[in-house]
Order: sequence, then C-alpha cells, then structure tokens
Amino acid sequence: PLAASATAQGSAGGTLPPPESAAQAAARRAAESAERARAAGSAAALSVQDRLTAQRLQDARNVQQELESEQMEARLEARRQALREAQAAAQAAATLTRNNAGAPPAAPPNPASA
Repeated sequence: PLAASATAQGSAGGTLPPPESAAQAAARRAAESAERARAAGSAAALSVQDRLTAQRLQDARNVQQELESEQMEARLEARRQALREAQAAAQAAATLTRNNAGAPPAAPPNPASA
C-alpha cells in the first residue's frame, strides 16, 4: 500500500524527498531551535526598545508640563507685578489729589510774562 501511494504521488508529477537521516533531522531541529531563539531575542529587544521609547515619551511630556507650569508662574508673577505697580500709581494719584485739595489754588499765569 505504501508503494502504491508513493507511485501514485510520483505519477502525479510530484516526487517525494529522500528520507531524512538522523543527523539531518538533528541539524534541522537545531537550526529551527536557533531560529526560534533569535526570534525570541529580537522580540525581547523590541520589547525593551518599546519600553525605553515609552519612557522617553513620558519624560518629554513631563518636561513639557514643567515648562508650561513655569511659563504660567512667570505670567502670574508678571500680572502680580503689574497689579502692584497699578496699586502704587493709584496710591500716588490719591495722595496727590489729597495734597492738592488742601492747597490754595494756583495763581493764573501772568500775561505780561508770556
């Protein structure tokens, strides 16, 4: 029966490969095992690289957030300074107004000196 199936396959155009020796089979298994090990190593390296990339991305986001916070603080401080300056100007204007309210009116300009 085996000879008949081999003959049938042979007559269909395909030929059976010669039987594999024990040494060839061992070499094939070793090559397949090495290929699996290389693939696993590549996958592990990619996994490490992915983790490093994700960490760098998170670090960049953190730096960006810190920069935005510092910029916000700088803007707030500038607003505080502007408010302090406006308050000082308002106090100076109020002081001048109070001082001028108690002072006698200024003399009109002398037309002869003009």
